[in-house]
Amino acid sequence: MRGLWLKGVGKEKMKTNYRLFYYILTASLAVILFEGCALISILGTPTPSEKMIPAEFKFVAAEGKKILVLVNQPSWLNAPPLLRQTLTKQIQARLIANAGPKPLLNMISYESLSEFRSKEAAFSSMTAAQIGKALNADLVLIADLTAYRLVNVEDSDYFGGSLSGCTFLIDVANSDRLWPVDVENKKINVAFDIESHGREAAFVRLAAAFAHCTARFFYDCPADKFKIAEDKSDSVWSQWGD
Repeated sequence: MRGLWLKGVGKEKMKTNYRLFYYILTASLAVILFEGCALISILGTPTPSEKMIPAEFKFVAAEGKKILVLVNQPSWLNAPPLLRQTLTKQIQARLIANAGPKPLLNMISYESLSEFRSKEAAFSSMTAAQIGKALNADLVLIADLTAYRLVNVEDSDYFGGSLSGCTFLIDVANSDRLWPVDVENKKINVAFDIESHGREAAFVRLAAAFAHCTARFFYDCPADKFKIAEDKSDSVWSQWGD
């Protein structure tokens, strides 16, 4: 009888073990499935560096066409003459690096524009389309500067600065505005309170910030690089989060 009882106990224990094993296996599978779904969800969600803000105008559509960057710096702006050159080259460099088609956009050099400016007596009265036509450009990206400020902070080596303007793109053939499409132009305002590396660094920082805030609309820009600290513009950034 004792043997039968032990045999019965053994069977019950075995059943209990099977049930326990089944519960553990079921729970493990549930955890794996849940974590797998969570992982897929996480992997499927773009990180800030992967999220892209789409271009408002792509130069790929203008492949083979010559592009002129024209920075208008009025004399009353009280800015260094070098600002126009620095800003032009900064914008060109960013477009070439990011806006394609690769390997290079067909940019008209600043030197060609500068030479034409110095030789053409009527340059100041010419329209952007006329200047573009004279230089065999198909498109002109215009930056009209409206305000410039670079000041020493309390007689120190620190500088604060700001630079404002408006930008737009035209077709030389008919003077039609190609970008932006919803407003007359894109307002660009950049500024900073403190630059600790001197006047020259502050000057370059202003130009680089303005150039970035102009060029970023011409390529699919990573969300974490679209907005920069110096950007004070009313831009499409509000649509994409902080």
